[in-house]
Amino acid sequence: LTKMRHVTEAASPALKTTASNDERVSKLVQRMSARHLDLIRELSAKNREKEEQLKKEEQRQRKRESSLRTRILSRMGDEKAEKPQDELPTRNPPDETSSPEERRLWKLKCNMDIERRQQEAIQRLQEFKRAKTLKTEREQLKREWRAHRAKSYLLEQCQNSDLREYLESKEKPRALPRLPRKEASSCASRVLSRRPESESEVEKEPSPPPSEPSSPRVTLARDESEGQEEEQVICEGSPSMSCKESPSASSSRRADVITRFVRRMRSAQIAMKTARHLSDWKRLNCCPQSTSVFICAGGYPDFTKAMLARGWFQNEDKDSRFFDMKWAPAAAMDHDNLLPGQVVNHFHGSREITTKVGLTLNLRNCLPMCGADPDSFYPRAYDLYDPLERADFALNFKFTKAQAILREFLRNIDSQSGMTFGYDVVSTSFKICLRLVTDPAEIMDCPEMAEALAHVSTEEWSLLEQVCLDDCTQRLEGALNAEDLHDFIHKRNVPTEAMRERERNKEKRQKEKEKDKILSAIEEKKRKKSKVKKSCSAVSLAAPVSTFKGLRAEHLISQVREVLEEMDTTNRQFGINGCRNAWIVKPSGKSRGRGIKVMRELDEIFRHCETDGFQWICQKY
Repeated sequence: LTKMRHVTEAASPALKTTASNDERVSKLVQRMSARHLDLIRELSAKNREKEEQLKKEEQRQRKRESSLRTRILSRMGDEKAEKPQDELPTRNPPDETSSPEERRLWKLKCNMDIERRQQEAIQRLQEFKRAKTLKTEREQLKREWRAHRAKSYLLEQCQNSDLREYLESKEKPRALPRLPRKEASSCASRVLSRRPESESEVEKEPSPPPSEPSSPRVTLARDESEGQEEEQVICEGSPSMSCKESPSASSSRRADVITRFVRRMRSAQIAMKTARHLSDWKRLNCCPQSTSVFICAGGYPDFTKAMLARGWFQNEDKDSRFFDMKWAPAAAMDHDNLLPGQVVNHFHGSREITTKVGLTLNLRNCLPMCGADPDSFYPRAYDLYDPLERADFALNFKFTKAQAILREFLRNIDSQSGMTFGYDVVSTSFKICLRLVTDPAEIMDCPEMAEALAHVSTEEWSLLEQVCLDDCTQRLEGALNAEDLHDFIHKRNVPTEAMRERERNKEKRQKEKEKDKILSAIEEKKRKKSKVKKSCSAVSLAAPVSTFKGLRAEHLISQVREVLEEMDTTNRQFGINGCRNAWIVKPSGKSRGRGIKVMRELDEIFRHCETDGFQWICQKY
């Protein structure tokens, strides 16, 4: 009995846990079902709205069709009323007493009437479209003939032989098409009747050739100063159009048009030749002398609207030198030729400190120029566009990750957490950090040791790149190998399409010649990768904190503390390194924080920045 009691007491907590788990699962199922019902209700509401919109559109279409049908039937009714009484049906519709033959004949007659009306409606629509296209074609040809007659007038007055030869080389337009007569349908005639009287008349002969310079005489139908929507020019002397005005009135209007044209051309020539000062430019462009002038280039409609609202006068010529204020991109500024009193929206040489690349490169010159160390106030940054900068960044990234591993290791040891980094990982990171605090003067006599101070070997990095700083028990996958990292560092900057095409052609030519070499290199690479994977998989990246006991482990922990304390005293930016090795990447051509991202892995940074040709700035976060 005592044994059974113990067994039941031991099993009761398990039963309680299973019951609580069942309750949680049931609650979760209820929540999910409620969410699914809400989603189904939302979708059904959206579908109802779409169906209502479709119904409304169908109703609108039916109304349009019915209105068009009533118009056609009303016109047909008018025509039917004009017919003689003989053509109208004399018999009434068949009733109940009619024979089947009479009913059949009546149905046949009704069907024929319906078919005839449909044919007439289709014919009217075709005539309407034909008349509309003919009208647009006629207006286009009229414009061409006006330009042609103006050219013939210019040929009379032209003294330049080259310009005269150029104008004579142009072909004359084809003759105006004839408009349909009154025999056309009422729908088409109604469209054509909307035109002005000067354009409604039909020419009987084609227009004269341009070889007759004295025939065209130009008159202005509407004056430009009246602000009308269109200008209609009526050509006298041409058989295409008739004119009701007297010859004296047409000649006077012709003279007015010519004088206005000559005045405009003369003012434009004067403005181009004699505007030497801003006051002359204002006088020639009808701008008051007390009004300020501005230029806005590169868009900025809000700025233009604001300046016009303040009473400023806009100079449309973006390259002009007559202005009081100019708002444009920095590349469009000519700071060397600015006059006293002229204002622009960019300081000369401001890109040296207002861009990420310019600020980074110029701050590095602070130490030799003014004695200020940028590491004391500006986080270290690298221009990834330069291959040398990319190499320096990759090396600093490796050193920073080694420091982060040591910091996290000491934190785990002090807090007595369950797991920490393995012995091999900690010892490798210690060796790398020891190189940063070693004085180069002590090992100058040994070239091999001197070169190894600023270097992380491939074997060391193949171990550290797999370490996950968030969870020491996890192993990072998809890390860069040595050859891929070398390709990223020494890659060309911003390859163009032509460069890519040349590279593709070159690869095609060399493909057959180096096929055997490539195959052998691939096999050798596979062998090396397998060896590296075996060696890395054999090394344990994590270990319990309890394993770091004894003289050897205590000695390693004390050495790690000493190295980190020494780095804190020698390195000004040791405090921003942290335990996660986070870096911020910024696009060099954008502003207002656009495109900025925070990343923590070397392969992720290089693959992200490769898309824009490495035009990025990478800075310690």
